[in-house]
Amino acid sequence: MPDFRLLLRSLPPLLLTLLAAAACYLACGPTLGLFFGSLAFLTLLAPPVFAYRLPPFASGLQPPTSTLPLPHFFPLSSPHQPQAPGHCFHLSPFLPLLAGVSIIWFLAVVCGDTSLGQWFLATALLAAYLLALFGVVRILTSLSLNPIPAAALTTTLALAWLTWPIWLASFSFHDMYGIFSSALIHAHPLLGLNGTLNHLGYWVKQDHIYRITVLNQDVSYAQPHGAAFAILAHAAAGACLLLLAWLRQRRQSCPTG
Repeated sequence: MPDFRLLLRSLPPLLLTLLAAAACYLACGPTLGLFFGSLAFLTLLAPPVFAYRLPPFASGLQPPTSTLPLPHFFPLSSPHQPQAPGHCFHLSPFLPLLAGVSIIWFLAVVCGDTSLGQWFLATALLAAYLLALFGVVRILTSLSLNPIPAAALTTTLALAWLTWPIWLASFSFHDMYGIFSSALIHAHPLLGLNGTLNHLGYWVKQDHIYRITVLNQDVSYAQPHGAAFAILAHAAAGACLLLLAWLRQRRQSCPTG
């Protein structure tokens, strides 16, 4: 029998992502701005959704003593209820977060020049990126870090990852930077999106971006031909982190002696 309470709690994240992606569409139309802006918004929203009301680990992390109003707005079960070990990897937030953005992205197919295959690859990259964020949150909370700082740290790391083509340019890595930039470029979610949606133009050739990054200037830059590498990189990272968190929880939950 379907859990209608779970469905109702999934509506606010779905509506938030729909509104944010719709705002990007209204502001930018079916351009790269729609895809980049929506992914940036999910970077801010997804970690708190993933982190809040996770089941406590056997390492001694206790449920919070105060009750926050978030249980009515996020599609996870209550933190005050004991849960089975496998339930910690319940992925119910994925659907509302992913669906809200991908629905608006589909307008780029209906009203723009984006093909159905490109939309599918962009959605697959978004799902892999969300999986990676979930993996970071889970590994941090498995180390007994409180869910709130775990979400904040995950968001900080994700923003640093998204913006490395800008802030890394301030370091004088020169040749070393060039060596590592190839792998970083092909794994980068925004550049992977741009590689898939190359008919929408090149991100690094935009005037305002050209002034703040050394890509395609001091550092040689080859536009990724698609999102396959970025999808595999984020999906593999998320899966490995989830596996490590699960193994750690399993070891801690087993009786010793």
